[in-house]
Amino acid sequence: MEITSEPVVDLRDLTRATPFDRLMARIIDRILGLLAGIILGASISTVHETAGIAMGIIAALAYLFFKDVFPFLEGQSIGKKAMGIKVADANYGTGIEGQYLKGFLREI
Repeated sequence: MEITSEPVVDLRDLTRATPFDRLMARIIDRILGLLAGIILGASISTVHETAGIAMGIIAALAYLFFKDVFPFLEGQSIGKKAMGIKVADANYGTGIEGQYLKGFLREI
């Protein structure tokens, strides 16, 4: 694999998402993160209440912090897929899937 400092795609060909698309994607992702936490927490709470609450919070936070970098989502959160947008590296025009630190830093 050759390492290059040149952009993979012409950055001028990329279209920026509208504020409305970004907002709707964020709302969808927040709802999904909340639902993931509630479902996981409720299912574990049947065995141990405190563990269920903790795991629910962890699941929700994991989705919210890393939703754009999961390789199986191809660099798009579910909300971004629904709105037809994708996170792109500003230097290369590529997705950020698999770049967990970059994904985490985007969210804080």
